[in-house]
Amino acid sequence: MTDYGMMNYIEPLINHGPFTEEEKNYVYDWIMKNQNHNMIRWEHLQLEILKEYGKFRLRNDLKTIWNTKKRQRSRQSSVEFSLSPLNEVDESIYTL
Repeated sequence: MTDYGMMNYIEPLINHGPFTEEEKNYVYDWIMKNQNHNMIRWEHLQLEILKEYGKFRLRNDLKTIWNTKKRQRSRQSSVEFSLSPLNEVDESIYTL
């Protein structure tokens, strides 16, 4: 492990605990309001989380929360598309 990686575990300010639902929702809302051309300033979000919740979260942890949400949305929309009425067969064309 690199010295930088080791510092992440030694540094007492870093919160490695799970995110609360409130924190997750804050991350989602903040990104939706502040992303610019699909660019997210993770360092700004990191500081906002610290101000709002008093927790110092690693940028990588914030990215993981966001990317997990994006994957869930993608899966959900693909499932909804496959279940949409456009994909259903019109059975009336098969009846006499």
